[in-house]
Amino acid sequence: MILGPRYRYWIPSASAIEALRLEALMPGAEVWSWGARAQRARKLGENATRCQWACVEAATHSAWLLDSRIKELGIEVLRVDPVDGGETVASAVDPSLATAWSDYRLPEIRETWSTKAAPYQRFNTAWCATRPWVVDTWRTGSGKTLGGLLGALVHPGGVLVVSPGGARHVWAGEPLYTSSGVRDISRSIGKVAEYTTIEPHAILPEGERSRHYENLDGYMERMSAGHQRPFVCVGAEELPLYVDVLKRHPWSTLVIDEIHAFGSPERWKVDVDVEGHATPSRRATPTGAEKRALAIMDVSQFSSLKLRIGLTGTPLDGGKPRRIWAPLDLLSPGGFGTWGHFANRYCERHKDSNGYWDDRGCAHFEELRARCGFLLYDVPRSVSHAELPPLRVEIERLDAAALLSSLDADEARGAREDAKKWAQAVGRATNSRDAGHARGMQREARAAIAALVKRKYVLAKAVQVCTEGGKVVVFVGRQDLCEDWARRLSASHCGEGWMAHGGGGQLAHVVEAYAQHPGPCWMVGTYQAIGQSYDGMQSSDLGIIAQFPQKVSEWSQTVGRFDRKGSKIVGGKGPLVLVPIACGTQDEENVLALTQQFGNVEEFLTVPELREQGDRLQGLDGDSIVQSILEMERAR
Repeated sequence: MILGPRYRYWIPSASAIEALRLEALMPGAEVWSWGARAQRARKLGENATRCQWACVEAATHSAWLLDSRIKELGIEVLRVDPVDGGETVASAVDPSLATAWSDYRLPEIRETWSTKAAPYQRFNTAWCATRPWVVDTWRTGSGKTLGGLLGALVHPGGVLVVSPGGARHVWAGEPLYTSSGVRDISRSIGKVAEYTTIEPHAILPEGERSRHYENLDGYMERMSAGHQRPFVCVGAEELPLYVDVLKRHPWSTLVIDEIHAFGSPERWKVDVDVEGHATPSRRATPTGAEKRALAIMDVSQFSSLKLRIGLTGTPLDGGKPRRIWAPLDLLSPGGFGTWGHFANRYCERHKDSNGYWDDRGCAHFEELRARCGFLLYDVPRSVSHAELPPLRVEIERLDAAALLSSLDADEARGAREDAKKWAQAVGRATNSRDAGHARGMQREARAAIAALVKRKYVLAKAVQVCTEGGKVVVFVGRQDLCEDWARRLSASHCGEGWMAHGGGGQLAHVVEAYAQHPGPCWMVGTYQAIGQSYDGMQSSDLGIIAQFPQKVSEWSQTVGRFDRKGSKIVGGKGPLVLVPIACGTQDEENVLALTQQFGNVEEFLTVPELREQGDRLQGLDGDSIVQSILEMERAR
């Protein structure tokens, strides 16, 4: 069922069966037969033609496509609305989109930030006031939080923010109290308290709560008594525990931060009967990510919601349409059809030679892009980062054999032992898990070995920067590598240092400590932990991506830590991001897999910087002394 504003086209009941072709051609369209009550035409079968009349519905963002499909199929449309009357072909079930475009002023935004907000941030207010679903696709460092706040406050009532656990502090900050147990808002580092006069509330895990912690019901009761707007932030990891509690309270606006992180459709399972008919159903006993997916789906369907906002820099995570259905369905529930229907239309879903569904394709891409255009408010880097110099990403292609030969005896022995450990882990996975998991472990093992090959080179670069009084951040992809490299940098005594992996509120304090330090200093972290949502790394002189992320979102978010307002600019240049590639290792395959995702993202959004970065990663910049990865791939 489609939730939110939608358009209804009335047709003769005799055309109901013919109109069912629309459901196949357009995920999200629904054909209903009207008699004593409304029922889906596909469930009635031939009996649908015996009803009094029929209608076709689609979410407002797709009404244009439905109109064109009706004309293509030659379906007759009634001129008169048989329910409400009136001479109209299509009737708006919810006409609330007629809000005027104007210069909105929000009294809860502090005056300093009302004037400081960039034009594209202020425009988000009007964008959110004129539609019930919005995706702000702004680059990392463009001020999505302030823009999201300006949009979230256009409607009166409670605001609920769902984010990855590590991003919760960005909104609500850390709960700080006076000695008497009164919360001190002035000491909070959260953006809500900084930008607005609103008192936010964060739902914290049990282990992070102090004795002064106020539960959600208490906070909501206090806000109601004081006639204040409630503003609640919850991490996705905690959300499954609080869906029922949140449901007890009315919310007008839902904000999903880093919505690309919720791109899995695994909240559904599909049952196929003996005749081959597939029926999707809610997972009864979900685990892990499935629980989070179900919880955020439940929250997105709260009936009180007037506006749903998604914030992301990479809506097409992975470069394939398969990753965008779940975020779209959270913002416009039912508006893009079921996952299976969407995958058939836009992902070229088919069964492979082993009988498993393959949904990694791409079809009718321009149509999908046009449908999303009603939701997407895209701000390119040329607008959001106009005052900053171009992002500097330097690709260094290294000879793996030469790197190995430069190791002394102890280093070479350690590298061999680490490689052997990884090989043994892969062997265990191959013997005990499915083939797909084993292949993933093999790729991970080869990537870890590539990192080991580069370790001495990367750490020498970091020590050099610190010795010169600078600041450096090193990104890796695994916790054990993070701990090992941090230990080695600490032993070099080149400056104060921090290690950042895992989760918890302490990460915010680690990044803040690094950001405030004048240097020399260093930080080693995983891009999964601090590669998104954290501000302060732009104060670095050098960033090193020692292990390659596997998704466009991880790459863009990690690189974007250094490309934001407040970046250190020396001689007209900002921080340098160094990307070392060990030739002849898993690095090359990872780079190729990553850059192949860039094309669709570029087509979906205005992201010329991705093309430049992809070309340079592949050695196509003309200045590189090595052959391109693509040429090497063809020669295999």
